Amino acid sequence: MSSTTPSRHIHTLERARALGQSASVAAWHREQYEHALRSLELSQSTRLRHVHRSAITALAVDAVREQYLVSTSRDGAINFWNTCPAADDLDARSMVARDIRPTGIARHVSRAVTTAAWYPHDTGMYLTGSADDRVTVWDPFDMDAIFDFDLGHAVHHIALSPIATAHTLVAAATAEPNVRLCDIQSGSAVQALRGHTAGVWAVAWSPCAEWEVVSASADGTVRVWDIRKALACRTTLDIGAPVTGLAVTADAAHAVLTVPGQGTAVWDLHDGTKVAGIRAGSSAPPRRTTNPAILPSRASDHRHSAPPVYAVPWGAKVVVADLLDSGERRSRRTRVLRGLMAPVAAVSWAGSRARLWTGGEDGMVVCWEPPRWVGGAGGEEEEEGNGMEGVEVGEVDRTGGDIVVEEEEEEEEEGEEGDGVERGRPVKRARRDNWSDDEDE
Repeated sequence: MSSTTPSRHIHTLERARALGQSASVAAWHREQYEHALRSLELSQSTRLRHVHRSAITALAVDAVREQYLVSTSRDGAINFWNTCPAADDLDARSMVARDIRPTGIARHVSRAVTTAAWYPHDTGMYLTGSADDRVTVWDPFDMDAIFDFDLGHAVHHIALSPIATAHTLVAAATAEPNVRLCDIQSGSAVQALRGHTAGVWAVAWSPCAEWEVVSASADGTVRVWDIRKALACRTTLDIGAPVTGLAVTADAAHAVLTVPGQGTAVWDLHDGTKVAGIRAGSSAPPRRTTNPAILPSRASDHRHSAPPVYAVPWGAKVVVADLLDSGERRSRRTRVLRGLMAPVAAVSWAGSRARLWTGGEDGMVVCWEPPRWVGGAGGEEEEEGNGMEGVEVGEVDRTGGDIVVEEEEEEEEEGEEGDGVERGRPVKRARRDNWSDDEDE
């Protein structure tokens, strides 16, 4: 058992406040939150039951309360979850596993639902896109479709502006080489942004400018659009390979891109250069339709400007990395989360709760979160017994300008003393028979 107790940290915080040391308080919060991110493990207290019978295609956590989760699957099913059915204190969580069942279930169409997004300003509406060419607006509590937009092409991805006050537009990436804009208020598709020469796979609104949209296409380019202008394309980045996943940082300065078969790349949206990335070694690179997820900016603000962190599916693992990590710079928070039995297809943060949700091709939705109590600075003080089971720091080689993720053996011979490498510890996996709903039937 660690000699340092929670009361010691609380006393430190109270003392800093009493002395008016706001910087010390901010540093204390930042240390706690960063250590929580480094300590992510398979949740022992939150498990979803009656999940999906087909591969997960998208996850979306509401941005207002970070309480409601929408999961979609390849067979057209949509599940709505209240992930915090009771009061949930991050630092005083019950040790008894809490089984959560879906609040609502809907079957959209016979074809796959490919993407989901919450209306950013309240929890009364979410949207989905599907392979039957439609963007559908839903009431989450009745699980009723309110109305839909027929775009004439399969919908790959949708996004809503987190800051817009002058419009209620949804940006849709479809199989056609245009970004489609649909107005929720009027119920009509109002604009097409033309310039790509192949299908568009991902879109994101700028978190800083409500009229700017970023899109990624199979034509190997990323474009930044100002939708108010006739010649809307403001910037074009030549990535050199098809780009199928996209996330934009809170300051709109960088984009994290998924390049199938290669890995992820972080590009500067202002000067059009690649600044960091993670590429595949012998391990499985991101799949074609997976989008990276950047830790929400509100979580960073709440925890006093924690550096940007993103998560990206990587085969049956999830890579969590600092935004600007590369082969020349690697922070302690860059890690590989293991313990799943099937490839990961979707990720979504509940940032202020330090939770990461992942959905797999086996239809399972899994929660990753810190242990019940995480210690202070440096991460050396953890409650005995949390053990970090199910989480291994991946082997990351410094090759060129990118981090290279390699496969690892689950068990290896004992390493030499002092070589700094953990060996001989098996990975605890979340097997399907422990997580399925068969026992409830």
